[in-house]
Amino acid sequence: MKIRTSLLILLFFVMASGCHHDKKHSHKKQKHIKNKDTLFVTQRSAISVWLDTATLEKRKRQYGNADFYTVADDDVYYASIADSVLKAQKLTLIDTRQFDKCKYLKFVQSNGAMSVVRIDTLAQLYTLYLFDPSRAPHEADIADMDEEYKNFYH
Repeated sequence: MKIRTSLLILLFFVMASGCHHDKKHSHKKQKHIKNKDTLFVTQRSAISVWLDTATLEKRKRQYGNADFYTVADDDVYYASIADSVLKAQKLTLIDTRQFDKCKYLKFVQSNGAMSVVRIDTLAQLYTLYLFDPSRAPHEADIADMDEEYKNFYH
């Protein structure tokens, strides 16, 4: 059990460190407004959301170790593929882990419409949103990122 926990934590750190350079790059390219616990998204981008440690522990108790680690392994794998697809398309990828204590995402469309997502209520361990200010945000199916990107942005 401890080996699986260590492996999961290691995979999260590998994913986080692998995107470190890109986080700085996208942060300079695009300004994000963070108001205490809310991240405002106003520009074309993909928003990557991993549940925080406390919520992950809650999900592990809820699903049981075997099911939790199976889902976590799948999420890490598909998140990696999705990131590759989005980087190839040169879409800005925002990782909410870079913003301390981010509890809400607020998507602001160019017509003034807003959509709010409360992160700790998300069912999945990993969720990816596609956003363009001209449209409402879309929760993407990371298992088919090529199609999701084409359908949303074209």
